[in-house]
Amino acid sequence: MLCTIGSGAGRAVGASPTASGAQRPGWFAEGEYPLHDAFCQGFLIPLRESAGTWNTDVTPDDTTVETMIEPLAVSIEVPGTTGSRTTLWVLCRHDGHRASSLRAWWGTTGVVDDGYGGPGAPVQLISDVGGRSAPDAAALAARWFEQQLMTDVYRRFPHRLLRTGGSAVPRR
Repeated sequence: MLCTIGSGAGRAVGASPTASGAQRPGWFAEGEYPLHDAFCQGFLIPLRESAGTWNTDVTPDDTTVETMIEPLAVSIEVPGTTGSRTTLWVLCRHDGHRASSLRAWWGTTGVVDDGYGGPGAPVQLISDVGGRSAPDAAALAARWFEQQLMTDVYRRFPHRLLRTGGSAVPRR
């Protein structure tokens, strides 16, 4: 099922007002081309709520929703990471109002790279989500994102800790 896009008019779901009254994007903001697919919205709303509870250094500006592709793709650019794997991706395929698959991986920024994320970046099937509702699929995606954000991340060469406890390690 294709996640359809709108004209961009009106406030993006997930946006919040700034002091000047302008709209500031929130978690996984759709930006100029909001999604009008009921499943996609049913997935994004609980995902946004979960993201707001994560005890990490990730901010709403680090999150994206790809509105021009199918399946639904959401990502987080992980602060403090370097190299070829700096972004967490989750792709959720759906048929009508039910999720049919949920895949996740570490990949590159700005590119939905067909789930391979480069050499040595295996795709994870988060769960056999066939028949799950959008909120249930979103809960699984949120749990995977949070687990990845809380995992220690090391650069291979020179070997150095980049992230621990949900936050980037300051460079010395």
